[in-house]
Amino acid sequence: MFDFEQVTALISPIIVIACMTLGYIIKHTFKNKQVNAFIPFICAITGIVANIWTTGVVDLISITTGAVSGLAATGLYEGFTNVLNLPKIEDEDIFEIPYGDNVEENIDKKGEHFS
Repeated sequence: MFDFEQVTALISPIIVIACMTLGYIIKHTFKNKQVNAFIPFICAITGIVANIWTTGVVDLISITTGAVSGLAATGLYEGFTNVLNLPKIEDEDIFEIPYGDNVEENIDKKGEHFS
């Protein structure tokens, strides 16, 4: 049987909160699928750097603790969005709003219409 006590010993709550905040900012600033794919990597590296900075020790335990805490932040964010059924950035329809005085005229010129 897998022992979760060893995994929970490798998680730093402060680093999880910091990485989750950073991931949230990146996700909602750059609404881009290519950037969103790198959020777990960015959080893992940030967790490693933050843990080495707070402990002042560079060893395998501090690197692992930082990486696990950063990746736990991404998992925690995804878990919250799934449980609360929040809309995902990829699911949102982003469309360009036509400029001008007469919106209907601009839409007709492009051959688009809203149903």
